[in-house]
Amino acid sequence: MVMMRIHKQTTKWRFRTGNVLILLVLFSFLCACIPLSKKPEPSIQPFSFSVMGDVPRGAAEIVILDSQIVNLNTQSTSKFSFHLGDFKRGSEPCDEAVYERVSSQLQKINQPVFMLMGDNEWNDCENPETAWDYWFKHFSIFENRWDHHLQVDHQIEQIDNFAFNYGGVLFLGLNVVGSRIHDQVIWDTIESNDIIWMRRNIENSHADALVIVAQANPALNHPNLLTTFQELAAEFKKPILFLHGDGHYWTFDSGWKTPNMTKIQIDKGSIADPLEVSYQPENTTPFSFDRDPFN
Repeated sequence: MVMMRIHKQTTKWRFRTGNVLILLVLFSFLCACIPLSKKPEPSIQPFSFSVMGDVPRGAAEIVILDSQIVNLNTQSTSKFSFHLGDFKRGSEPCDEAVYERVSSQLQKINQPVFMLMGDNEWNDCENPETAWDYWFKHFSIFENRWDHHLQVDHQIEQIDNFAFNYGGVLFLGLNVVGSRIHDQVIWDTIESNDIIWMRRNIENSHADALVIVAQANPALNHPNLLTTFQELAAEFKKPILFLHGDGHYWTFDSGWKTPNMTKIQIDKGSIADPLEVSYQPENTTPFSFDRDPFN
């Protein structure tokens, strides 16, 4: 009798265990077949940013820039701004007071400002090493003078190079200056750092578009950089916008070097307000430009 009870209990236990296993298998099957509800991905919203350069070059342009800053603060919807360098004439002395004054002036802008180094405040100075030190003292990681939530990376090898993502767009800042080559070793080192920075960010990017900002046209005295840029642009395939100053007057090159790239040389600040660039992700050509945003 005892043996029969044990046998019956064991049989019941096996039966119940079998039922549980069957239920688990069925549950797993149903979970695999029935799609789980997903939270809708947040849609990327259009946005705009501002770009200026070659200002203020002399006393008269200090007044012009002050007026532009007022308009930026009261009329612009830009999320951030870029200054593409050359905030003094090449013939002006590279006195630290100039760097300090421009830094204080630009900090009146309500939105974060990203600074690019220009040849006039470094490469063309009588003492480029001292000018380099002045620039880094007053403009290095300049955007951190503002309280913002952008996740900005700066290159360890070239701290003035930066990268961040916003609204589905990858933004890259590169040290690409014009004018003369005052030191070939330094020039080659910076160009090498620029190439490393581009590869590191573009090759691993899942962004829907790319914006690169620099002071000068990379086609001038930057052959290795330009070759690498063309290769990466062709691989990226998605829309690319390259913005630079230095030439003082507006040029617009669609399909520059690769079909997906547009290159713009902006007007100098003494003849035009900061360029307002709008990004509309739903458009086939997502970037649009307003050269007269305050009128």
